[in-house]
Amino acid sequence: MTTTQATQRRTMVAALFAAPILLLTHSVAAAALVGPTLKSPAAGATDWLFNAGPTGVRETFAWSPVSGAASYEFVLSRDSGFASYTDSTGSCSASGCVAFSTTATTAGAAKFAGFVFEARTYYWKVRAVANGIRGPWSVTRSFATTGRAQIVSWALSHSSSPQSRVDRTDGGTVTWLTELDIANVGDNVDGKLLSSAWTTYGLSAAPRSLGTASSPTALRTSMRSALSRSGGWALTERDALINRIAATYFPASLTRNGMLSTLGIRAQCKEFADRAVIAGGATPRSYSSVGTARLDPRPGMYITWKLNKHAAIANAVIFDVNGQPSVRLSESNWGNTWGSNPVGQVPWQRVVSHSRLVVINATSDYRAHVI
Repeated sequence: MTTTQATQRRTMVAALFAAPILLLTHSVAAAALVGPTLKSPAAGATDWLFNAGPTGVRETFAWSPVSGAASYEFVLSRDSGFASYTDSTGSCSASGCVAFSTTATTAGAAKFAGFVFEARTYYWKVRAVANGIRGPWSVTRSFATTGRAQIVSWALSHSSSPQSRVDRTDGGTVTWLTELDIANVGDNVDGKLLSSAWTTYGLSAAPRSLGTASSPTALRTSMRSALSRSGGWALTERDALINRIAATYFPASLTRNGMLSTLGIRAQCKEFADRAVIAGGATPRSYSSVGTARLDPRPGMYITWKLNKHAAIANAVIFDVNGQPSVRLSESNWGNTWGSNPVGQVPWQRVVSHSRLVVINATSDYRAHVI
């Protein structure tokens, strides 16, 4: 055998053993990796969504480091079987799933920028990676974003605001859906108009003569004027309100807001939010008791604007690239999304919106409240 032939033979032998040795090396590397131990959130946690801890720092997903790991693959899904996750590519094929690779052993809110956290249970797991080899998955853990999923479920099931029905003095019922911001300096606020008509009537322990609608007295005429505005109530609606005021006893110490409550007139936005809260087995809170703390939002929480100007239900939470949260609202009586009558408040229903996003942070006029 020539020297050249001997060299070629050694090369062929080396090639025959190279692949098995490489496979063996990879098998050893894979076998050396273990599934990470999941640390946070705790298994079965409820109301967990990167909440700020005692130090004010938001919590994170966390797991134990794995010896020899160069990185970790993380996957979160609303499906316990991770059906939309493709194991070979480490990617998700549906919106209810998110996956990424990281060298850290934690994952904060910023890692989930744009992902919609709904009122539901989510499942997550992690595995270690070294030299392109994936280790075994950790156990799968679950957590619920809210303990008030029923509140969100009720809110999302409505496309129009339920009518607020109250008894009339003649034994029938009537619906009043209205804006109640009495303090507003403008003229197009229902609460202010109602207050004006109430003041015109004057406090009384007994009904006063107002005349019939077809032949009004001066007092009815003045109250009609107080309730009048461009694009506002029709004459029949104004007379119905006047009749209700005249048929109601008001204590001398009653406040303007007390007057609205005594008349059974409610803010439509809060009416909708309160019904969702009640449907979820909780007790609604008055504007005065929602508190001023700036809480981390989660689905099912009560959201107010400027504390007492608007009420809504958070149906989802979305974080930005800085880990700051916004909430997606289920709300009635915001903007101009009216139902069958674009200009009147009584007695029509308004369309309910489920998509508006508002930022929740230290400077926002929107705040989240626990119910």
